[in-house]
Amino acid sequence: MIPYIEPKKFNILSYSLNKKSDVYSVGVLLWEISSGKPPFEDESDVNLAVRILQGLREKIIPNTSIDYEKLYTECWDGEPDNRPSVNEVVKRLKTIIYQQNENIDNITYQISNENSTSLNEESLINNYTSINSTVDEDLCEMVNDILMKICEITNEGKEQPYLFLNYLSNFDINAEEIRNKILNNQNNPNFIFLLGYFSYLGIGTIKNEEKAFRLFINASEQDHLLAQYYVGKCYEFGIGTVKDEKLAFKYLEKFINRDYSTGQLKIIQCYDRETDIKKDFRIAFHWYEEVARNGSVIAMCNLGLLYLNGNGIDKDYQKAFELFRKSADGEYLGGIIMLGYCYYYGIGTKVNFKNAFQLFKESANLGHKIAQCNLAFMYEIGKGVKKNINQAIYWYEKSAEQGNLIAQFQLDKFEKIMKRKENSSCKII
Repeated sequence: MIPYIEPKKFNILSYSLNKKSDVYSVGVLLWEISSGKPPFEDESDVNLAVRILQGLREKIIPNTSIDYEKLYTECWDGEPDNRPSVNEVVKRLKTIIYQQNENIDNITYQISNENSTSLNEESLINNYTSINSTVDEDLCEMVNDILMKICEITNEGKEQPYLFLNYLSNFDINAEEIRNKILNNQNNPNFIFLLGYFSYLGIGTIKNEEKAFRLFINASEQDHLLAQYYVGKCYEFGIGTVKDEKLAFKYLEKFINRDYSTGQLKIIQCYDRETDIKKDFRIAFHWYEEVARNGSVIAMCNLGLLYLNGNGIDKDYQKAFELFRKSADGEYLGGIIMLGYCYYYGIGTKVNFKNAFQLFKESANLGHKIAQCNLAFMYEIGKGVKKNINQAIYWYEKSAEQGNLIAQFQLDKFEKIMKRKENSSCKII
């Protein structure tokens, strides 16, 4: 048993075995398959554990496929973080098997040139039939419909999990059932992307951003447009991977060439934010204007921000207000918040605290942490609504739960006030 055990366990008895420990064992098994014998069969168990911990591994069997050798040596790497995931091992094994089959076909062709054409055609037909027989046409159609909805939600800037859940509920679609069905058909980039999307939002499965990113990468390598967009987004915000805005730009740039408005929009955002890519508000303004004309509520909001701040264009508060209003009418969260901001400060319109309150409340209920903080502040000072400290604390807590530091500061302030009141109410009898 010793050769198959995670080496970390030999050094740290309390070490908890995990999936990467299983990958180590798989690596040893892969070597055993290639060699046809158990690992370290001539070695004594007395010092074997120590030597494995120090880096001892079995010798590579001559004439082993380079890819196969690379796979199992990566699996038995001494550092768990350097090992591939179980899914990656399976994927790479499938690729190796496929390549081996191709090599066999080539050998067959050389041996019997006369019969090779018919054999290859038969093989292709059989493979095609077996692949397609496992994929339910109704399932494919349903997945396509789901992807169209994701496109719509993404392009309109309404990437809120509840909207997608509402869609599934309205059409009696069970996300968990769909996920289980497509798990067995991961040769289709649409299926791979959807698995990633489910993991990305935590729908039908546990939320796992690292897994989502890997699946998006997999589908994007098969030229899947939505997957390329989400890979770019993951790199942009460091979701499931290390933040890298240059790579984000690389993936999102593909959308401009496909005339896909969400892709254009994300590229524009690379221009109008401080990134490693040269900042040019004039380019951002040009593209926002173009995409906004096509009805993008996200572009309308971002174009409004350029007018508000005078970036790439002269300041124009009235145009900013109108753009925020149109964006909010399209139910874009950013537009709703900025319209509330305009009403609160009287930007491009008259000050109207009640309107600001209602807009912040709408956004807060949708889970936006800044809107929650703004709503709490209005409850605290009694602007646009009757003063209510309990409601203020409630919304500050909601915002702080999402990492808003201002909300956390306000909560700390309330805590100190409460302590002072408690201390002042204490009397010596």
